[in-house]
Amino acid sequence: MLVIRPQQFRRLEEYMFDQFLAECAQQVRERRPTLAARLGDAAALREFVGTSVKRWQGQGFKEQGHLMKLLDWECEYGVGFQDEPRWSWLKEILGFSLEPSSRIFRVEKRMAILRERGEL
Repeated sequence: MLVIRPQQFRRLEEYMFDQFLAECAQQVRERRPTLAARLGDAAALREFVGTSVKRWQGQGFKEQGHLMKLLDWECEYGVGFQDEPRWSWLKEILGFSLEPSSRIFRVEKRMAILRERGEL
């Protein structure tokens, strides 16, 4: 019988999280090359990505797709964009006690409307 110890599970989780952060950093390099260049080196990019992901995890987002989308929004609109007065509607949606996928859906829907109006 195979026995997997809690320490082994933790190490596997750490490894998987590390791989996810590497994937996020690669996404930023590909989709936001100017930002990646401005951050400087790979370590600074990795720190930026890790900080962003952990911040959003703290708000209840756990799925990788959601975290990548939120990271992309931070890259596009700036770190802490959700705290700016013009984004007050976003802070309200993110603060709802809805499932994370519902919050992401509502934000995307609102952003689509704002883009259509030329306000975003």
